[in-house]
Amino acid sequence: MDEVLDTLHGWLPDAQGVRAHCLVRGTPYLQAYRSRSLMYDASDLHDGEADLKAFLSWTGVVRLPIFFEDDVHLERGLPCEVETLNLSRPGLKVFTFHPVLVALNAADLTGYSALKTDLASRGRSLTEATPEDMARHRQDARPGVSDLMQSLLAAHGRSELRIGGSLVEVAQAAL
Repeated sequence: MDEVLDTLHGWLPDAQGVRAHCLVRGTPYLQAYRSRSLMYDASDLHDGEADLKAFLSWTGVVRLPIFFEDDVHLERGLPCEVETLNLSRPGLKVFTFHPVLVALNAADLTGYSALKTDLASRGRSLTEATPEDMARHRQDARPGVSDLMQSLLAAHGRSELRIGGSLVEVAQAAL
């Protein structure tokens, strides 16, 4: 954990928050985040729950619950349409998207599985995938993750993604 956090700090020295892969969490993680002056952690999935809000952990790190995770949405077999998200429910809405699922415009997980199988058959890993590899497995026949992300951005008057900025504002408000 320390090696990963130190490497990431070297790449992104101004980072103010963190989201652990596989949503790993626990006391050692919060302590490591605090020791690196990270302000917030978004590693708790509360899929579609109402009344979510940030809270201050005992370590002083603000915990931001995740409202939506794209792979969970797909695992549940839900269509990638804004109407399925119940956005009118009160509470904080933190969305997490996997870049590969956005690149594939995944409408389900079959394209992702096919991409991994295709790459493995050529002795390549997912991190070695090219834009051409992604294009062969895109799912544009029905709304997918990329379409959903674009709809969410358009609904909030944005044409591009601001990574983290609004989360920093939420974390500061929780302090």
